[in-house]
Amino acid sequence: FSFLVCVCLCVSESLCMACHGKRFSEHESTELQNRLFWGVFVSRLSPETHFCWGACHTQGTNTGRVARVPWSLWRLWVGLLRMLRGLVRTIRNAFSDQRARMRSSFELSEATVSSVVKQLGDLNESHLGVQHADFVKGPPVITYLRVAELDDMTMAVFVLPPASMIPLHDHPGMTVFSKVLWGSIEVESYDFVAEAQGLARRYLPDVVGPGEIRVLRPDSGGNVHSFRAREWTAVFDLLVPPYSVLEGRLCNYYDPLEDSGIEKTSSLEEQNDTVFLRRVRQPSTYVTAPRQYRGEQV
Repeated sequence: FSFLVCVCLCVSESLCMACHGKRFSEHESTELQNRLFWGVFVSRLSPETHFCWGACHTQGTNTGRVARVPWSLWRLWVGLLRMLRGLVRTIRNAFSDQRARMRSSFELSEATVSSVVKQLGDLNESHLGVQHADFVKGPPVITYLRVAELDDMTMAVFVLPPASMIPLHDHPGMTVFSKVLWGSIEVESYDFVAEAQGLARRYLPDVVGPGEIRVLRPDSGGNVHSFRAREWTAVFDLLVPPYSVLEGRLCNYYDPLEDSGIEKTSSLEEQNDTVFLRRVRQPSTYVTAPRQYRGEQV
């Protein structure tokens, strides 16, 4: 954080030199540093002390050559720094005290899930460096961007061309947050009710649009799901904990079967939303193309 403060001060001084050919006075520099440290300098600077943040001129100075810089741009810039810092802090704090329980299924509390969802609500394609225009003219293949692979979580972005599909797969013992950055997807999802027999509850197909977030749990929320893109679509995924061969969290693929030949129990037989999921190999048609991630670093 101190490094960011220093960078901000250097940039601010450079801007003022360009506008007025001078640096801040000692008093002005101290005032700006205090406001920058508390993250509220944009909202609290008065018109008499804005030092080029609201416009590239000071009162009583008329250069006649410098255009006005909108306040909204500075608010957005400060919001970006605060949002990213808050997102990382929320995720790290929420998960650090649960690492000892990561050897199997580990459930996040409702409060933790709500906190993460709130933070992810502010995340967009600009933070992740995933702009729509950079992909729509490219080859029609599913692109995978690895954002971060940590001991306690994995972050990634999938960019899907129209009609492409991520096949039906599971997330054993994991909580997964998926946010559509742009585009829309059709989601088919299931939860096991008798995993040894392959019996699963089927949910109604759902369409997820831009900005929407889905959360699935180890045993609820559609832990087994597939995505089909209705248009060019980018999806951010946060997996907690990550897939791990050593810890038994493998990615399994499935085909749904209406009738597997296994007799259902009477209680389940009355449910019309149950199907059998047959485990299969990863479909040969499912191929992703890795691409270098150029967004904000965790």
